[in-house]
Amino acid sequence: MSTIKISKADFSIELFNYGASVTALYLPRRTGKLENVILRFPDKQRYLAERSFLGASVGRCAGRIAGGVYPLFKQQLQLEKNEGENHLHGGSKGFNTVCWSYEISQEEGAVTVVFSHTFEDGANGYPGNLSMTISYTIFSDKRVKISYQGLSDKDTLLNPTNHTYFNLSGGADATVAKHYLKIPSERFALLDQAHVPSFPLAVSTQTIFDMNQPILLRDIFDSKNHQIVQEKGLNHPFFLKREAHSAQLPIELWHPESGRRLSIQTSNSFVICYTGNHFETGKEPAFHGGIALETQELYQAMSESKTGQEIKLKRGQIFSSWTEWTFGLLDDSV
Repeated sequence: MSTIKISKADFSIELFNYGASVTALYLPRRTGKLENVILRFPDKQRYLAERSFLGASVGRCAGRIAGGVYPLFKQQLQLEKNEGENHLHGGSKGFNTVCWSYEISQEEGAVTVVFSHTFEDGANGYPGNLSMTISYTIFSDKRVKISYQGLSDKDTLLNPTNHTYFNLSGGADATVAKHYLKIPSERFALLDQAHVPSFPLAVSTQTIFDMNQPILLRDIFDSKNHQIVQEKGLNHPFFLKREAHSAQLPIELWHPESGRRLSIQTSNSFVICYTGNHFETGKEPAFHGGIALETQELYQAMSESKTGQEIKLKRGQIFSSWTEWTFGLLDDSV
């Protein structure tokens, strides 16, 4: 197992080839002090022992598939049931549980780490030998672009994401309650008791899930909305609005006290916002200790018009998607 550290003038990132993971991200606060702004385990061995997906790449298919059953052209796939009756985050031996090979390249203003691995035909129920690469490009202007490419020798499913938990306070706050979140979205998915998305999508306007204007996460955590109470926070998929010519409006997260902000753009149609609701109070990571903004597609939404991209990957077809994080500081007035 290998750790790769990349340092720029005033920020740095640490990658881990186990799970093609992000294990540290140091950014300055308003005062200039560098602090880690993602949840991490202090000991690398804990990444092997625990399935909290901290910083990990997730696949072949992120999210939950009810009953582990999914139609693939003329066949009905039965995927591994690794969370009760459902399939979660690609199965028990997914992207997050293997050591990836990697190469590093450098050009002016950017360093790219390309992780690669071939997943065997039939693993966790997925057909096809899948040749997968996940690239992290770290730019000197505090941008990190994550690019995914996949190629299979059989028809299969593919819907990867990254599961980094952000806490922009840099350790000053145990939770993300003082963070503001803005999501350009008018529709989202309600969840059933097994945390599986329900359809059709619900309208978020005039609900706690309307984040077209920034909302304080504490207000969400304090909400009596039955979905928030059921999930103990956010765990919901949001369908992202796009401007004319398909330009995506950014997802934004910021922490006024530290002055740090994060802007996310993606080729994906959805973001799942998860606020660490399974973490335990009094332990590390803390309950609501971070927020994961998982850009991906949503399964049953494929049957709805204009709600998402296809997750079916045909034999010999190249899959491609990307997500970019841009970090910076708020204006002093915020």
